[in-house]
Amino acid sequence: MTKAHAALRSVHTSNFPAILQQLGASLLATTYQAGKLVMVRNDGGVINTHIRALSKPMGMALGDQRLAIGTAQEIIEFRNVPAVTSRLGPSDKLDACYLPRHAKYVTFQLAEVAVTRRLFAAILDRIERLALPPPVVARCSE
Repeated sequence: MTKAHAALRSVHTSNFPAILQQLGASLLATTYQAGKLVMVRNDGGVINTHIRALSKPMGMALGDQRLAIGTAQEIIEFRNVPAVTSRLGPSDKLDACYLPRHAKYVTFQLAEVAVTRRLFAAILDRIERLALPPPVVARCSE
């Protein structure tokens, strides 16, 4: 098995599921070198983990039903879609479903930028309001 295809494994303390349960929280972590987004939640006293591959995820911001993840060359924005959440499973197990909405490509390494969550959200809002001009089509004649 190659390093790129090796299974990721994790260990945790025996009280970690109870801590997540008490907080009513899940844990999201990015792994820059492995190129993964790791999502961890309590599922009836057992840790449930989902792992997704991303290109060098370097950080994230969560707020106002949006999740933004910065990668090597883009900022991917996910939105919570409650209508989908209710179709995926019981409400005592799932309370949100974040689906990709759009991605914005950047021309700098996100690792070089450190901003607060509030500023990051403001940047996303500004990017979203930018409208691309319509394409210019020139009529050609021979």
